Amino acid sequence: MDNKKTLRIASGICFVLLFVLSIVGVEYSESSYCIKINDYWQWTSIAYRLYILLIAIAVFTKAYGIGAVGCGIGLIQEVYIFIEYIPYYGSCFSEYHMPLRYDVVLRGCLSLFIDDIFTILISMLLLLSFLMQRKKKGRGLALIAAAPQTIIFIVCDVIMMEMFTFDFDGATLFIINHTLCDFLLPVAGYLLLGLSMEPRIATNNALSGETVSVAPNASGVNTIEKLTRLKALLDAGAITQEEFDAKKKQLLGL
Repeated sequence: MDNKKTLRIASGICFVLLFVLSIVGVEYSESSYCIKINDYWQWTSIAYRLYILLIAIAVFTKAYGIGAVGCGIGLIQEVYIFIEYIPYYGSCFSEYHMPLRYDVVLRGCLSLFIDDIFTILISMLLLLSFLMQRKKKGRGLALIAAAPQTIIFIVCDVIMMEMFTFDFDGATLFIINHTLCDFLLPVAGYLLLGLSMEPRIATNNALSGETVSVAPNASGVNTIEKLTRLKALLDAGAITQEEFDAKKKQLLGL
């Protein structure tokens, strides 16, 4: 098994685990946190699960168009949630929250805002990554997606966790769940996805005038270099035109 395939499978496993945790997760029940089946079936929850599931399928099958569809669904869902929460940002300082300390309210609002904005950014980066996966930019965008996800974890989980004492039952389970779902699994999934993508190098075939997409082979000597050497041999009379044409078809997989 080559390294790219290994990275791709590892990335797919991360997204599968995220999908599973979106269904079987840590929920607050009877004054404690415990593992249970999430019973949230609003369209936004379904859209999120479909978003993660389609990415997992795309990674395993290399059908990156499916991943683009999933990211499109995720982007619509995240934009909707952001718009829906806009009134909440203004109400954070209403009389209902006045018993809380000002800094607690401010950090809570800031955390929620950053979470929404950066989650939208991640969906956009992954969408472009799948659409441009045959180019080097596509690979880079998937890698970049790990940065805002890390920021979300630091701001929206670590800092918010510091605001609570965590003296309730199941606190450790709560922290582990958030660390997995908001940091370890998504960041690993994005990084492994980016590293597993194989960009194609577009070049013009000087002999036929057509554009051919080639990728470096395992030996490090790519098809373009081999064709260049063969053309030099042809020009020098070392090989015949028929031999050149046959080797060219072999290298290009025609």
